[in-house]
Amino acid sequence: MSTLLLERAVTRDEQGTVRLGVRIAEIARGFVGGTRLIEEFRPACARISELDGAAVVLAVLVGGDIAHVAVREGDRPLPLTLTPGMRLPAWSTATGIALLTDLPDVVVDRLYQNEPAASPSGLIFDADRLLLARKACRTRGWASNEGVEEMTLAGTAAVVVVDGRPLAAVGVVRAQGSARHATDAAAIGRLAHELASRA
Repeated sequence: MSTLLLERAVTRDEQGTVRLGVRIAEIARGFVGGTRLIEEFRPACARISELDGAAVVLAVLVGGDIAHVAVREGDRPLPLTLTPGMRLPAWSTATGIALLTDLPDVVVDRLYQNEPAASPSGLIFDADRLLLARKACRTRGWASNEGVEEMTLAGTAAVVVVDGRPLAAVGVVRAQGSARHATDAAAIGRLAHELASRA
């Protein structure tokens, strides 16, 4: 821990709570293939007017989880504070479902061959539900976590493909009941395309 503190990868506040430090973007860059996705994320979000006021995340797949590498907070409070470095089960988030959809079925089956633990909000993994979500994502070109809603969050996401490789996913995150999947899908698709073109 002392090395992480010294290198400013984490910080510790007065209460002793450890948080990600200023070097997280540098560390996270390795997860996005050394591209400029993280630096371009906020400016690209600002250029898509339909995303004004919405919480938006840039996430990568890490094993069977997603990790947020960049977050733009929304105007409305969410039941969960989204932060860079946060990890959630990929099967329970729109960004995770989008990234899992790009993988061959055999790889996804291997990721979840041992029943995963319950999610942070107590959701139980359902292979059939994930299969249906991935099929829907392939058909429409975007993912949602409708029916799962990890931590009562509803997400709409698309994959960012750079040089033919899926590097990350971008997603709009709203409180459950506030989802606008069809509207958000068009905006998030444009964001994914813009990020890919500037990476």
